[in-house]
Amino acid sequence: MYNLILKWDSFINSGEKQLSINLIIGTGKRARETIIPALEILNDEIFLYSRNLNSTNPLLTKNYIKQLTIIDSNLKKFDRIFIAIPQHEIYSYIFKLSKFDLKKVELFIDTPIIGQISNLRIKKFIKFFKKVYVTEDWISKPFFRISNELIKNNNLGNIKKIKFMNSGFSYHALAAARSILKNKIVLFAKKTNLKNDNIIYKFYFKNSKIDLVYPVDYDKGKTIIYCENGIISDSFIDKPNSYFISRKINNNRIVGYMVNGNPINFTNSKVEKKILSKIFLIKLENHKLENQEKIISLVLKLLHMDNQSYGFFEGAYDSFLFPMIGRFKYYFDFSFNGRSVIFNLFNLIFK
Repeated sequence: MYNLILKWDSFINSGEKQLSINLIIGTGKRARETIIPALEILNDEIFLYSRNLNSTNPLLTKNYIKQLTIIDSNLKKFDRIFIAIPQHEIYSYIFKLSKFDLKKVELFIDTPIIGQISNLRIKKFIKFFKKVYVTEDWISKPFFRISNELIKNNNLGNIKKIKFMNSGFSYHALAAARSILKNKIVLFAKKTNLKNDNIIYKFYFKNSKIDLVYPVDYDKGKTIIYCENGIISDSFIDKPNSYFISRKINNNRIVGYMVNGNPINFTNSKVEKKILSKIFLIKLENHKLENQEKIISLVLKLLHMDNQSYGFFEGAYDSFLFPMIGRFKYYFDFSFNGRSVIFNLFNLIFK
């Protein structure tokens, strides 16, 4: 815990001093819109690698971004390596990285890990890195962090249902919901096609469930958490014991959060203040509020302030379910010692 507090203090008091050295493999939308801004907020030094060297050139105008032209033994100088490339390329790159001495390097793999079920083979390379994380940025979104605190501090009881009304995308929404449900195993799921191209996914747990309604529209969609003793939502609900979590916006940037109109912190107040002040100032390729929250969530993960270890197996499980349901429309499972029986079977197949 002392080391984590030291990390937060370093961020709060860093000024313009660079704290960590990072390598991002991939220069696509995910790297440009979310990962680079998060590292910019942390004042981190960034190296970019892409097989298409020309794709990195537009990103090299900032003095803290440099180009890496070859993957070799010099990788050990990095504190973190981010894999932000298409699913079918992930395995080959991690296999290549595993050949170097990277026991002091944290590896971050972008979602979804399982587009190809064979990517489960990546698990045998975990031991070659200091730690392997999945850059799932939904689990630390301010809405869910604040919801967790409201449930604990207001005796709202157990969560009975989480409803994503056009507000959640597949494995991201599932990851966030399972996180707030303490990573319960999905026992049954089904996909139903509705009228007007709408789709609903239903996930059933031991004592709770999730509804995920498509299509996604982050501007108009809403998320509702039904607890035993109250309701939490990101839209106003005129019911007793309900909590409305809203963003405070200034010039199209998030500058804070409120519950029923009253200011609230989603993390340590000094850390929050610095994150939001930097988001207000930096140049963003994607200005949408949804993307700003992804950046906030990723910064919290990099500071180890997301209070959970969302590693390879958690990320693989959440992204594994959707191809299964998409193909068969139904999914059945059993929990054994808190683990998914079906997922463990696939783990055994793809050693």
